[in-house]
Amino acid sequence: MGNKLKIVLCFGGVILALFAVLIGVTVYQNSSLKERIDNSKKVKQSKMTKFEYSVGGGMRGESSTVTVSVADENSCLITETDKENYAARKVVHEYRTEEDLLGEIEDIFRENKMQKWSEKDLRGIFVADGASESYRFSFTDTDVYFSSQYYPKKYSEKLAKIHEVIESRKKEAEQLPALKLPVGESEDQVSPSAEIYPTDGYLGLYLESYEQNELHFVIRNGRKEAFPGIGENGLNANVSEVKIIDLRSQEELPLLSPRYGYGGACAGENIGEGYVTPESWLEPGHYELRVENLACEFEIVK
Repeated sequence: MGNKLKIVLCFGGVILALFAVLIGVTVYQNSSLKERIDNSKKVKQSKMTKFEYSVGGGMRGESSTVTVSVADENSCLITETDKENYAARKVVHEYRTEEDLLGEIEDIFRENKMQKWSEKDLRGIFVADGASESYRFSFTDTDVYFSSQYYPKKYSEKLAKIHEVIESRKKEAEQLPALKLPVGESEDQVSPSAEIYPTDGYLGLYLESYEQNELHFVIRNGRKEAFPGIGENGLNANVSEVKIIDLRSQEELPLLSPRYGYGGACAGENIGEGYVTPESWLEPGHYELRVENLACEFEIVK
């Protein structure tokens, strides 16, 4: 009798455990379904604010991006970036178009019901160590994202329409001023941010890129001591003094937001990255970036 009772109790416990699992799965599925419904409503009720396309993840570390964002109430900004490999400098090209390019992309998005694509299996052929293509459509309160190494034809043909309209508008757009590479450097020059843990005792300031009116810089600290101004925690701290000087007029440009410190900031024998946003777009000319007691001259060209 005792053994039978044990068997019954054990069997009952298994049933209860399975029942609990089924309830948990049902609750999760209902919760996930609710999130998808809520997200769909947000997409339907709001306007597209940004489009982002990126390709990367290959063996050499090559990558490129295309971003369409709002420049002002009358124009859109197209930002294209390319890197030959993970260690190369980022090459940036930007264009301003008076056309409602985001509105055209949104029309393609809605016409093909791309808000549902994040729930679909978009995988085509799998390529080991191959690059992936990612799309992100941002709206006021949410976004839609999906990625694949190779999109089946029924998807790739529809996505191609987005790239076609961007290329079409780019032909008519105004190309914006860009950061000129330092003398003697080429587009495949190693980026200062690619070096990790320098130990040669040298402290220097370098420019990485100028994009979407953000001047990105790198502090290479080969010394054992931390670079001044990074704050007590050494992470995501505002530098106490960042300036951009117009070398022609010797005037200091007004800034919107000096920001410094991704990841390891600039501790001893480390690399620190940051950016600064001028109040208005930089015009062609010669400038100097100053971060604390470091300085770096650069040129903006059309």
